[in-house]
Amino acid sequence: MAHTPKFPPKTLNRGSHPRVFGLDILRAVAILSVVYEHGIYLLGGRVNPHLYMSVVFGDGVTMFFVLSGFLIGTILIDKSINHEFRIAELMEFWLRRWFRTLPAYYLVLGIIISLSVLIKNPLPSNIALYAIFSQNVITVHPPFFPEAWSLSVEEWFYFLVPLAVFIFIARLEHVSRRKALIAFLIGGISAVTAARIQTALTHDLPDIAAWDLLLRKRVIMRLDSIGFGILGAYCCAYYPKIWNAVRKPLLCFGLLVCLFEYLETNMWQHAFYRDFFELSVAPIGILLLLPFLTGIRSGRGPIYRFLTFISKISYSMYLLHYSLIQLIIIPALFANVHFYGIAYTEYALYGCLTISLSYLLFQYYELPMMNRRDKLKLYK
Repeated sequence: MAHTPKFPPKTLNRGSHPRVFGLDILRAVAILSVVYEHGIYLLGGRVNPHLYMSVVFGDGVTMFFVLSGFLIGTILIDKSINHEFRIAELMEFWLRRWFRTLPAYYLVLGIIISLSVLIKNPLPSNIALYAIFSQNVITVHPPFFPEAWSLSVEEWFYFLVPLAVFIFIARLEHVSRRKALIAFLIGGISAVTAARIQTALTHDLPDIAAWDLLLRKRVIMRLDSIGFGILGAYCCAYYPKIWNAVRKPLLCFGLLVCLFEYLETNMWQHAFYRDFFELSVAPIGILLLLPFLTGIRSGRGPIYRFLTFISKISYSMYLLHYSLIQLIIIPALFANVHFYGIAYTEYALYGCLTISLSYLLFQYYELPMMNRRDKLKLYK
């Protein structure tokens, strides 16, 4: 049996080493981009939308997808290739992911539903599907709690891909598992890409709103973005010398890809590119940044502390910032209040509430749940 290097590499072993600051940078940039983009709705026509959006250099949700795939990939590759991937380990993998994501999600979902009923905002007829992240698996996402679309993509990926690896790959011979895994990744990414192309060819996508609902925000159309992250984890695990040697050239190339994507999204806006290429090019650009970012082990100073802090509370920020804070809390606070500059006041409050309430949710709910998660030991 051929020798296979242990995974994850020492520099990325999250269980026994400090946080990787480069990945915290990507996570912080991702959530700040999302919160900033959604902030334009509070300003209305008071700012030039093209000028406002020109500050955003990349799609924050895609950054989250690729990063999630990379981190989850480190675990999956270790369990399925270097060890016997038993049913107990599969269950532990799911429970650890669900302890990380589901408690805060269900809490915020429950609060939004309760407040919506209280203020008589309509609930979608398929509200029960939000409990199992199925509101946008094959159909378009409802207007209610719109940011939940990306959570559905991640949760279905966390469920389906480990299950597929357990069934079809983990029982193979040691070296064959590696070959099977890379074939599975490439095949999966290709299948999702083909599904998007088929949808773009057979559906009328007259504007960005139709593209957003039919291609960007449906689970079956976005699983490949997380798959690119696992592909990065695979390369990091089995080609570490190349991974480190090309980190700077790939950084430059990745930034050029991101720049091209930025110009295409914000300036050129070609419908053909948007429909057929954008959702593949964007995650590839982020993937190319990972070798450099994983090499940034730590930092110092106020910027380091700020980005690390934002990274830690990023999930809470995503859950709270839009539907709860922007659409419910701020309108309630400023109901029947009119004065010059109210939009800018609401905007400032939006940022302050997002960070402060997210810190409270993280510190007093997310963190205790993660501490419980870390005590889970289903197998020895």
